[in-house]
Amino acid sequence: MESEFTDPEFYKKWLFGLALLLKNGIEINIIHNIYRPAKEMLMGIRSWLPLYMSGAVHSYYFDVKYHSNIKYMHCTSGHQALVGETMEGNEQYLYYYTTKQPELSYYQEKSKYLMEHAKPLMDFYFEGRDSQKFQLFLDKEHAYSLPWIEKQEFKNIEFRIKDNEWVMISRITEPKLHFVIYNQQMIHTIRTYLQYY
Repeated sequence: MESEFTDPEFYKKWLFGLALLLKNGIEINIIHNIYRPAKEMLMGIRSWLPLYMSGAVHSYYFDVKYHSNIKYMHCTSGHQALVGETMEGNEQYLYYYTTKQPELSYYQEKSKYLMEHAKPLMDFYFEGRDSQKFQLFLDKEHAYSLPWIEKQEFKNIEFRIKDNEWVMISRITEPKLHFVIYNQQMIHTIRTYLQYY
């Protein structure tokens, strides 16, 4: 994943494809794999920043770690499905697109099952739209008294950490975006990556 997001052509096409979905009024529910290397996970979040600005992207996670060397992708929307898989450490992968029944019904039912067992990953604040809501969060948590943490790899992004309670990831350029994560696995991973103990 890390190598793909450092490829400008891949990143441009990937972002363009998702932006087209949002432009056509499609909301995106994504279940993130939070059991990944911290840098890869943070690069993924950063790549989603422009899409979160639409307000139509919603993040989820599973709180159970699955031990498998086979990695899956599963996307459904309306009358189509795109699924894929690859083996860990293998450069080969397989994608399969279908609009046919009964395959489509199976994949739609699978999507429904996955979403029923997923949990919201973060609270998201888009300044200008969510300013009042975000200010209530700051007042409640006294976040303004916590120091900003910078990481050279992530320009224009800063972090705030409140013990083991939450991590805030903020884009500091306009328009500002703030993600507040309460998941303990992600908090631990990010704290370790930032060397913030």
